[in-house]
Amino acid sequence: MQLLSILWVVGLFWFGGVRGDEGMLTLSFVGTDNKMASVVSGRKYLQNNIDVPLENIDIAYLIDVSVGSPPQAFTLLLDTGSSASWVSSYGCGRFCGFPARTLQPSKSGSFKSTSMLFTVTYGQGYSHGVFAQDTFNVRGVDVPDVYFGLSFANDGELTDAGAGPDALSKYNNPDGKTLPTLVTSMFDHGIITKNVFSIYFHPVSNDTAIWESPINGDITFGGVNKTTLKSDIVYAPVTKNHDLQASKQGYAHNKSLSIGNHTVKLAKPLTALVDTGSTLIYLPATMIRQIFSKVDGFRRANGLYAVPCNTTQAKPVTFHVNGNALVLNPEDYIIRRGKLASSANNMCSTYFMDSPPNFGAILGYGFLQQFVTVFDNESRQIGFGQRV
Repeated sequence: MQLLSILWVVGLFWFGGVRGDEGMLTLSFVGTDNKMASVVSGRKYLQNNIDVPLENIDIAYLIDVSVGSPPQAFTLLLDTGSSASWVSSYGCGRFCGFPARTLQPSKSGSFKSTSMLFTVTYGQGYSHGVFAQDTFNVRGVDVPDVYFGLSFANDGELTDAGAGPDALSKYNNPDGKTLPTLVTSMFDHGIITKNVFSIYFHPVSNDTAIWESPINGDITFGGVNKTTLKSDIVYAPVTKNHDLQASKQGYAHNKSLSIGNHTVKLAKPLTALVDTGSTLIYLPATMIRQIFSKVDGFRRANGLYAVPCNTTQAKPVTFHVNGNALVLNPEDYIIRRGKLASSANNMCSTYFMDSPPNFGAILGYGFLQQFVTVFDNESRQIGFGQRV
């Protein structure tokens, strides 16, 4: 049975690095909480797959790129929940929150203007301007003729590098035209051989202090690093949720959830966002209460659901996705290490939280850390494989 419809929303990343021989590309990164960060680390280009170490820092990951010829440097949010890449235009001043960096088109020999209006609205925030094309450089790798928004007005937050499905771009212009994202442009120019990327989170070491948030993963453009897998990848199609189109997002479905040996039947398929930009696992409150109904001492604490740290009553939770079982064991969803860990009064928080009103589920880091997650633009599907 299916449990979850899959809605495509992936988080935000920051990269740096140097280009190697034979098309190899090594990137580095650093991060902090969901604010501005700086990063340093390694990444490599392996058989046209680009591997980038990734750190879960709540919902903010940044990408260090340059735009234009000669290059003008920017720090962008790589947002796979959107297809809109944009930077602030020189001279926009208070209309863009006085950004530290703006693009001066007159100083780029590869800049191409268009007459197409650009607009994007987020849950919190917005950006408006016109579409243009220019060369994006990701630490030595040139990606020519990338479509992006040249913003004349925005809320002053960090600018975006959208890597969501190309189809979402039609919501960013009045002509309803589909434009390639930065990732698709990498594919179109032969930088990667497949329009696919995958994300792998390293397990948190038992030696890690509970307050630390270590470097804990990789993003691979162009495919999957099979050394991170210990199972085959199972796929679910990405479908359209017309109710969510206004938020520029995509998704998929499921019909049951297992708690230990007990299967909870759902009255209708549950739509789930797959979102590396979220830390938690959001489910309907009634479903969470069933998960913990047999756990003595279960309660809500600071918005999260908490259980006694030493409980032996918590059960495995199985998500049935497109007929495939994806299992979270209690040690996977009870938070004992990392920045969300809290053991006050011998109670430990879990990754579960109530879904927003009138919404299905969001599978964030608390779920995805147990799997290698594959975002396949070519076949419009999302895959999950058991990580090593």
